[in-house]
Amino acid sequence: RLDAPLNCRLTVIHAPAGYGKTSLLSQWIDQASGSAHIALVSLKRDDTDMRSLTRAILQAVGKAAGGSERGKGQTRVPTELAPGNAISLLISRLEREAGAFVVILDDYHLIERPEIDALVRQLISQAPVNCHFVISSRDNPWLGQSILAAEEQLLELSAEDLRFSLDEARL
Repeated sequence: RLDAPLNCRLTVIHAPAGYGKTSLLSQWIDQASGSAHIALVSLKRDDTDMRSLTRAILQAVGKAAGGSERGKGQTRVPTELAPGNAISLLISRLEREAGAFVVILDDYHLIERPEIDALVRQLISQAPVNCHFVISSRDNPWLGQSILAAEEQLLELSAEDLRFSLDEARL
């Protein structure tokens, strides 16, 4: 089911701590890296402002696109960054990429600012069609899922999906 990010705009994986969200993503990245560029952003508490998050996504996209952005026209992130400018910066960087591109934001529950949620919602809706997003979180963030679900552009995995059956646990 996790291969579906290449067929939909957003995948949300939400489950409590210990359900293996990050492990699942790591295994999937190893398996899927040949079919898409994959930019993994493992969020930290200090990625809670517009500038830090934008920089983290730009660096991950640059690395996934073929190495470090350093020395290859690296996009500078201004000290004061308005939401519209952050979106423009991220979208223009993603538009330069050919082929399928997956942006993963792991540990999204650490983001607790509404303006960051708004930035991510807007990025998901305005990014190029070759771009897919995977959000992993302990809670279920609101990122426009109802609209995406109506357009059949949403995959959601919850604790139920990640829980082992008795037979799986015996292995």
